[in-house]
Amino acid sequence: MERRAAPGRKLEEHRGASAAFCRLPRDQEVIVYCGSGISACPNVLALKRAGFKQVTLYAGSWSDWSSRSGYPVETGHPSQ
Repeated sequence: MERRAAPGRKLEEHRGASAAFCRLPRDQEVIVYCGSGISACPNVLALKRAGFKQVTLYAGSWSDWSSRSGYPVETGHPSQ
């Protein structure tokens, strides 16, 4: 596959993706989101390329979720 980039920029592979993907369940749906849905798209493609079959983009992402009255929002530090 040919790689393309805007003039003056180069594409770099995300080397940490495979380590993060191995922690995800391959037998369950994986829903990918970000702030608005745009930045999550490369992760959706990478997961599919890595062999995940049930990958879904939450297109509205956090912008959509946080705008809805009554939807739960977790605050504080993420649990580890």
